[in-house]
Amino acid sequence: MKWIIRGLIIPVFLILAGCAGEAVVLNEVRVGVSETGAPTGADNADQTRAEAGTVPGEGPAGTAASVDTAVSETVRAVDGNGAGPAGTGTGTGFDTGDETQIVTEAAVKAGTGTGTETKTGEGAVTGTENGAEAETGGGAGTMAGGTETGPAGAAEEGQDAAAGTGNTGNAAESPAKTAGAGAERPAGRHVRIPVLLYHHFMKDNVPEERYSTTVTEAQFEDHVRTLSEKGYNTISLEDLRAYIEEGRALPPNPYMITADDGYDSNYYIMYPILKKYNAKAVIFATGSMITDEPGRRWNENSLVWMTWDMLREMEESGLVEIQNHGYIHRPADTMSPEEFSESVAMGEKLLDEKLGERKIKAFAYPHGKATEATRKFLKDNGYKMQFMVRAGLIRKDTDMADLPRIIVSHGKTGQDILNMIKKYE
Repeated sequence: MKWIIRGLIIPVFLILAGCAGEAVVLNEVRVGVSETGAPTGADNADQTRAEAGTVPGEGPAGTAASVDTAVSETVRAVDGNGAGPAGTGTGTGFDTGDETQIVTEAAVKAGTGTGTETKTGEGAVTGTENGAEAETGGGAGTMAGGTETGPAGAAEEGQDAAAGTGNTGNAAESPAKTAGAGAERPAGRHVRIPVLLYHHFMKDNVPEERYSTTVTEAQFEDHVRTLSEKGYNTISLEDLRAYIEEGRALPPNPYMITADDGYDSNYYIMYPILKKYNAKAVIFATGSMITDEPGRRWNENSLVWMTWDMLREMEESGLVEIQNHGYIHRPADTMSPEEFSESVAMGEKLLDEKLGERKIKAFAYPHGKATEATRKFLKDNGYKMQFMVRAGLIRKDTDMADLPRIIVSHGKTGQDILNMIKKYE
């Protein structure tokens, strides 16, 4: 009997010890999860944010590499529930580039990762994301409560859920073809376009009273050369219109060169430099000042206007566009509505008769003075763009009836121009 009793006591003791060990392990798992900031209940959808990191050693979807790894590598979580591959559990999370969001306590304990994306770096990301912004790196994905799957490699900047993975928390810009790429890409959200405003050019010896509107030949070449060397690219009016209205892609670091009034220095000094650097420009010509015959130059400081032949030659080169600066050079806010409309109409008629109908119509206000009435008149009469004399940069959401330009005055170096651009970014 004594041996029988001893034989029963030992198994019972072993059973009780095993139960106690399981309780300790389970408690350690609970404590470990809580300490990382992950929620302690499977029904809690609000996960706290932690510093981003990469989860090493992840296995196939539906498994956690280990409890310790999953807990210690927990990264910033998101509001809302992200469901991963079907039938893999109740975890929450999604992938952002090289960052992996993980998991609720229930998923850790069960060893499953529903909503834990198994992408680290470049790989497929599968799952839906509800109520939170998802910015993905490479890989395909299903986004925002719908089941539309985007292409691999969807860019962070602006491509929406219907087209692929992207930033669903902000309005996306329309996709656009990148020149030579043959594939659609969104025009960047952060593009800033400077428009430089010149007037007159001289070889050298600029009189001080003309410093505000005149640069030397050497200064202008330094501007264009420096911008070119720094990766800036001139764009046309059509490039600008298509970017703002359609989201069409632009070259890197786009900018515009404009020149107002119509002095023949635009032809003799500016134009050869444009050809040398294959740079584009827009000249806003005052209709009443352009002549059929060259003007007489009394001295080196004389302001002489261009001829229609000069304008035609430059436009036919494909580098220069000629646009309307009004028939008379007066500030719009000093003119009656009838005077302004007549000046615009006469300037436009001359351009069409002498150079052909404009494919796109733009207007630069003399002295940069505009009114609400003049803006409406130009819009109603087909003018896509209205340029001011007000410093700033053009953005995707800039009103095309109020486009800023940066005046370039005498004495500026190429580095000065870069600094001016950076100032307004």
